[in-house]
Amino acid sequence: RLRAAGRETVAVFGEADVDAAAVFARELPDSPALAGLTLVELAGALAECGAFLGNDSGIAHLAAAVGVPTTALFGPSDADVWAPRGRGGVRVLRAPEGELERLEISAVWAALAPA
Repeated sequence: RLRAAGRETVAVFGEADVDAAAVFARELPDSPALAGLTLVELAGALAECGAFLGNDSGIAHLAAAVGVPTTALFGPSDADVWAPRGRGGVRVLRAPEGELERLEISAVWAALAPA
């Protein structure tokens, strides 16, 4: 949906995402992905982004810290305590009953629209 709207997308995978990265590469071979970057390299790559969308993770905090408009998806963790902070603006979407699978795509899309 993002690509159809003319937005370039790049997936970012951390050390714990080896399996997800393999599935991504297999299912979307023409989509760019970043994996295995150092923290400094990742911060530099994120700083070049127009927006960040991701779950409650260290990468979301890093994106917000380098000033990228960040949309963070929260499941069971407490967004009031753990939400990223940053000068680029942070939007938090809380999943119903803490279940990310129940977060409506339309809500995510609406949060990204002004980004």
